[in-house]
Formats: sequence, structure tokens, C-alpha cells
Amino acid sequence: MLWHDGYHDPAKDLFTAEKWPDYIDALVDTASSKRFDTVGITLMLDGSATVPADALTYLQEFVAKAEGSGLSVGLQFSPYYNKSLENIVTIISQLNNTKPLLLGVDAEDPPTMKAATAMDFVDNFKAALDEKNVNYSRISVWNAFGIKNNWEAPLLNVYEYYSQPDARTNNIFSSNVDNPKAAFKEFYDAILGPASYLDSPDKFGSPELGAPAFAISRDDSCCLGGSLDPSKSNPCGGKEIFGHWSWDNFDNFLDRYTNTFPDTEYLFVYQGDQLPCDWLFQNDPSSAGLICNGCSSSYASI
Repeated sequence: MLWHDGYHDPAKDLFTAEKWPDYIDALVDTASSKRFDTVGITLMLDGSATVPADALTYLQEFVAKAEGSGLSVGLQFSPYYNKSLENIVTIISQLNNTKPLLLGVDAEDPPTMKAATAMDFVDNFKAALDEKNVNYSRISVWNAFGIKNNWEAPLLNVYEYYSQPDARTNNIFSSNVDNPKAAFKEFYDAILGPASYLDSPDKFGSPELGAPAFAISRDDSCCLGGSLDPSKSNPCGGKEIFGHWSWDNFDNFLDRYTNTFPDTEYLFVYQGDQLPCDWLFQNDPSSAGLICNGCSSSYASI
């Protein structure tokens, strides 16, 4: 699963109508060329929980592009979920998706959802979706929540390792650039060590209830979103995590994860608007230059 922040917060104006086709083309083409099964998008809401009037048009374009490339679609909603649940479900029900949607909610922005209330929210969400016969598979909740005993499907706990308070895993990945073997050993020791408070796969509960999320942030503007809108502050996330790695080495790290934890059912890469320019368009590298505005094929800050 490749997920991202996308369309659109009126206060931030993340992506304009003019740039939208290039953006979703790059996102979907990269995902489909790199073994992803699903590509997701976040519908940003403004402070009054207003769903943008043109949201359905933009989301349907995205769904058509993704499914036309053989991918399943994920839709995430942030941040004012309790205020906007009815509006969100109405939009989802109008989409012409042919595959089940993987739905999600950002439980960090703002931090109004707690682990103890996550199942209650999912139950309400499920009831609203079922009433409108929405075709979906799971409802993912994104945060750094440890699994709770009362959780059950359709809730899927997406554990954000990059959101740990001391950013320990971020430092592991930024200090072992393009060294998947060393990075994975340090990561494994950190999540399974006897003194660790980091949440690890053995704490997810059954694998169908929990999944890891790895961030591809970088500290310059040489990424998909940064090239399309360089005026944004920290357009590629502003932190050195996996975004400074080559794709092949990052792919190697993900293989090490799934080989070590073979029961892994879902694995998330976040966020797609931070896709490094070097990762775009694997099948046609020359196309990346049309978007990346002269970003070097090598990493300027490494």
C-alpha cells in the first residue's frame, strides 16, 4: 500500500486543478511499477469539517486512474472525522469503484481519537457505510496505538513507526542510508529488545488486525509534491527517513521485514506526495524529469 496526502485542504491548497493530472499519473504509475497492490489518497478537510464541493470529481479521477492500472484504492479522511462522517460516507457511496476500498482515518490530526475509542469509531463508520452499501474491505486507523483486546475487524491498526516520540526509528533509517541489512538489524533490535517501548509485530495481535507504516520523508524538495508545489514549507516532509534511499535498497528493507515477519498481511508506505524523484516512473525514467524540475538523479544532500 502506497498512501499519501493529496486532495485538498482549502487552507493549504495542496494541489491545483492544473497539476492534478500530472500528480495522479506520477503516483499511480510509480505504484503500479513497484509491486504495490493498493494506492491511497487523503481527502483533506478544512477547519469547519467542510468537504470540498469538487471532491467527488477529483476522487473519481483518481479511482479511475488507479483501477485502470490494476491497483486497488485506499481513501483516508482527516482530520475532523466526528463532524464530517455523514458527508464523507455520502461521497464514498457515490464513487464508481469496482474493487473494495481500503478506508482510513488519521487519528493524529487532531489527536481526538484514542486507542480506547477506536473500535467505537470504526463501528459507527461501518454502520454508516453498510447503510449505503459501500464496497470496502477494512477501516484503517493511523497512529502509534498499541493493539487493544476489544479490537476486531474491520478495524486495521496502522502503526506509524516514524511517529514515535523520540524518533528513534527515523534516526536508524537516516544513519543507514542504502544499507538495508544494517538498518533492519538496528530496527529489529529496537522493536524487539527487552527494554523497548516501541510497538512491534508481536504486539499487533493477529496480523490481520495490525500493520506497519514506514515513512519516505526527505529534507529537500526533490520529491513529487515538492516539485509540483515548491512553495510549501518542508514539501518532502522535512526529515531524513527513507526518502534519501535508493528504491532498490528500500525495497530490500521491505523484503527483509516481510521475510522476518511472514504473517504480515498489510504493509504501508507513507506518503506518496513525498516520493523521491529518483523513484518515479521506473518504466520510463525520462518522464520523471517532466515533473521534477531539474532535480539531480543523485541525492544532493547525501
